[in-house]
Amino acid sequence: MTAAPIILVPGFWLGAWAWDEVAATLRADGLDVTARIAAVVYVDTGPGKGAMEPDFTDVEKPLAPWDELDENLDGISEEQLAEFRRRAVPQPGGTLRGSHEFTNDARLDVPSTVVCTSVPSDQVRAWISEGYPFIAGLAELRNVDYVDLPTSHWPMFSRPRELAAVIADVARRAGERKAG
Repeated sequence: MTAAPIILVPGFWLGAWAWDEVAATLRADGLDVTARIAAVVYVDTGPGKGAMEPDFTDVEKPLAPWDELDENLDGISEEQLAEFRRRAVPQPGGTLRGSHEFTNDARLDVPSTVVCTSVPSDQVRAWISEGYPFIAGLAELRNVDYVDLPTSHWPMFSRPRELAAVIADVARRAGERKAG
C-alpha cells in the first residue's frame, strides 16, 4: 500500500517541535512526513475567512496564561504544558488582523479531513452552517470527512498516537487514490 507524503503544520504559538511525537510515530509506521500533496488534515481548525482579530494592533501575540485561553487542555500533562510554554513562538500580529482570499478553486476538490478534538464534528458542522468565520472555508470544500477524536485542542500532546493513526489513514487513502 502506497501512502502520500505528509506535511504537519503547527498552529498558534507552536513550532515544528509540537509535532515531534506524531511525526516520529508516522515515520516509524513507514510514512514520509515532509510534504502533504494529495490530502489536507485540519486538526481542530479549518480554513478561515476574514480576520480573526481585526482590531489586534500588536506586532505579535505571545501565548497567554493557561487560565486566559479558551482552549480545552484535557489530557495534557503539567510537564507538557511547561514544555509548550517554554518553546512557544509568538503569533505574528498580521496573521490575526489580516485576511486571505482563496483564489485557486483546485483546493475545493483536495480530499480534506477535519479532526474534531475540542468540540464534536456535529458542533463544527453547525458552526459551518451558521457561517462562523474561523472555519468558513470548510463550507466551500467538496470532499471533506470529519473524524471525532475527543480530547484537548492540542491532540499532538494529549493523544499523539491516536492522531498519528488518523493522519496515517488519510495518507494511505490519498496514496491509494494517487496510485489508482
